[in-house]
Amino acid sequence: MKTIIYPLALTLSSCLQDNYIANPNDYPASWIPNISDKFQEGRNRFEAISMTFPENLILFSGTLSDSLHFSLNSILLCRQPASKPPFKQDAFKTGLQITVCPTQNLGMFEDFDSIPPAPQFLEKSTEIDSLATIRDYNKWISRKRNLIQAIPVIICNAGVEKILLEQQDKKLTMIQEAKDELGNWRPIEYWIFPRCGYSRTAIELLPNDLILSRIIRYKGDFETDLRLKLRSNLHVYYSNSYRGTIHKSQFNLPERVQRNYSEDGKIDKHTSDMFFLNY
Repeated sequence: MKTIIYPLALTLSSCLQDNYIANPNDYPASWIPNISDKFQEGRNRFEAISMTFPENLILFSGTLSDSLHFSLNSILLCRQPASKPPFKQDAFKTGLQITVCPTQNLGMFEDFDSIPPAPQFLEKSTEIDSLATIRDYNKWISRKRNLIQAIPVIICNAGVEKILLEQQDKKLTMIQEAKDELGNWRPIEYWIFPRCGYSRTAIELLPNDLILSRIIRYKGDFETDLRLKLRSNLHVYYSNSYRGTIHKSQFNLPERVQRNYSEDGKIDKHTSDMFFLNY
């Protein structure tokens, strides 16, 4: 497997050896393009006390190639055919392959769910205070940001027909699941759909096209198997399983989410199905 290096606050390094990472040979290591940049990788893992909303930002979507180069402002795809296709194509329409590569390390900003501050208004007016708004925004954009570890994910169309994948705000509709003490797969992340449909569009993935994304590498005191669950166009796709550590409390929805989506703090089946991509 080639080393991936990635931008915008991260680098994919060579294989890391730790107690939460198994031998690379234990995973269905697909072909991965060589990706280069000049940024650092994440150093620490993220500890969550309950379920989190995932960070599945689409970093690249396009045709297979042996080299990709990222910068802060652009992505350059070398227009040469991939020397080693990742999968043997099959005749299934749902030929989507999701490969998590836990033996590689990306990085992401710890405050991945941070949003810009709201506009400021002039006193006793509905007019926006431009100076105050710009000041708050500049303070937000220049804040100190810590890097945490993330795991690269390669999503490839190994079929012979195109696949339409749903995306929301440039994120894939995808959550992490983990096995509990009884060996049952349970979600440790939840998905919330927007009240309007403007932030949801489809990505067309042609045969041999790929998407590069990343997921949070969690840290906890419970070692278990994890996997990705992706939902799109009435299809559910699962990735390979991988070893990791979490806190058992991550099987529980945050109290604030339960309060916001129920009257008595109990989530009904319809809402639960939407949260956990079972609809």
